[in-house]
Amino acid sequence: MKPIFDYLKDYRDYIDKRLANPDEIEGMTTGIKELTGGFKEGELSVLAARTSIGKTSIALYMRPQSS
Repeated sequence: MKPIFDYLKDYRDYIDKRLANPDEIEGMTTGIKELTGGFKEGELSVLAARTSIGKTSIALYMRPQSS
């Protein structure tokens, strides 16, 4: 078990890294950075919309980007 100070230090390091590189994508890129910010491990992403809106097209576009 780690002391809370160690967790806070890790989190501070993470925040410093993100502030130094704001354009860097975390996780797996999708090709649509402004929309998703990348897929991150442990997250569930849902693509939902009415019929004939283009869900399949977006999913097919993101697939090769994340390979």
